[in-house]
Amino acid sequence: AAAGSSSTAEPDKQHSSSSSNTGPDQQQQQQQQHSSSSSVHILDCGCGSSHLTFGTYHYLSNIRGLPIQLTGIDTNKALMDRSNQYCEDIGISDYARFRTAAIRNYQPQQLPDIVLALHACDTATDESLALGIKFQARIVMSVPCCHKDLHRQQQRQHGAKRQRGSSSGSSSSVDLFDPLLSHGIL
Repeated sequence: AAAGSSSTAEPDKQHSSSSSNTGPDQQQQQQQQHSSSSSVHILDCGCGSSHLTFGTYHYLSNIRGLPIQLTGIDTNKALMDRSNQYCEDIGISDYARFRTAAIRNYQPQQLPDIVLALHACDTATDESLALGIKFQARIVMSVPCCHKDLHRQQQRQHGAKRQRGSSSGSSSSVDLFDPLLSHGIL
């Protein structure tokens, strides 16, 4: 087994996005995969340093007493290696594992019952939602990205509008965001 990964856990697979369509037979197979295990399968997409992942595992396994199988995925290999080492250190590597993978190409070994995405950057939130739908997760919990890029774009447009002056009488989409920008919501 690779360093930091459990020798008893089967590795998850990746696939190309060309197999993203699901037909009736594949949907039936997915339903069987969901119900074939007594464990709750959780997939944390774009898990980064895995704080949410470990917190989720602790709460559901240690506080609620549920049997959990947890996978975290992220494109940052160093973070995934470190999280796998934490799993080894605290003795949960049979139940939790981390994979270096892009969300859009990820093919879980066991279909997730729950898909998590907390502040997954850029399009990762959208990809996480799509993955949850594609694999018929029973629960998808997502908090969108922090919108730093959107905020910068809006600030640039707002600054350009001020330089031009508001000579035109029509309102723009920039005007619609003025209350949000002025109070630091975005």
